[in-house]
Amino acid sequence: MIKVFFILFFSLIINVAQSSIGKVTFLRGEATLNEKLLKLDDPVAEKDKIQTNKNSIVRITFHNNSKITLGPEGEIIIKVFNELNRNNSMIQLLKGALRAVVEKDEGDKTSTLKEMLK
Repeated sequence: MIKVFFILFFSLIINVAQSSIGKVTFLRGEATLNEKLLKLDDPVAEKDKIQTNKNSIVRITFHNNSKITLGPEGEIIIKVFNELNRNNSMIQLLKGALRAVVEKDEGDKTSTLKEMLK
């Protein structure tokens, strides 16, 4: 019985670690992650919904060192995040303001966020 528990427990840990695409690196005020109170260093994954309250800010740093900052009374869903090909990543802004900082690789020919919004 104890062996079964440990196998299930470690399987859960491995699945959570694999699905994590980044973490919360800055939090001012209150915010939620999938309707639960968000804390500093919480992991984020694809399909996560993040909401900020009034006067609140959340910054997420992804594993590829890209960063997004969600302003007060904002709401996003991380639809798809591809660390290797930024053109295949999608973050849906439902309301509020979002700032993205993406480090461009030297050989990367992809468009910047500013160019895509024109």
